Amino acid sequence: MQAKRLYLLTGLLLTAGYAWLIYNLSVNTSASTVCMFKKVTGIPCPSCGTTRGIDALVHGHWSTAFHTNPFSFLVLMLMLLLPLWLVADLLSNRWSFYKCYLRAELFMKRKPVAVTLIAVVIGNWIWNIYKGI
Repeated sequence: MQAKRLYLLTGLLLTAGYAWLIYNLSVNTSASTVCMFKKVTGIPCPSCGTTRGIDALVHGHWSTAFHTNPFSFLVLMLMLLLPLWLVADLLSNRWSFYKCYLRAELFMKRKPVAVTLIAVVIGNWIWNIYKGI
């Protein structure tokens, strides 16, 4: 992927993520959010509960966030750090985010790493199904 396309895509995804959080944490008064995968299949997706987990983290409820979806910690960290990283790169013209992306892509293409990451996602998915999220 080209650097400019990566920065644009990441910026758009962050914007969509923040819009989703703002909607669900301030406007949506129901206890659950809408998961299209769950609506269609009747089972939760691997990321079900992430929005509620981030809400729990924002309010200092670490164990609730972990129980809801451990991916909440990673998603919140990325949503806080990536905008700063993108802006710093664009202002300094360093492209460090793009270079890190390329290194991460190569790292994740290694079979043991890919298998481990897939196993973690599947394990989280099984846990979400078991919890009945």
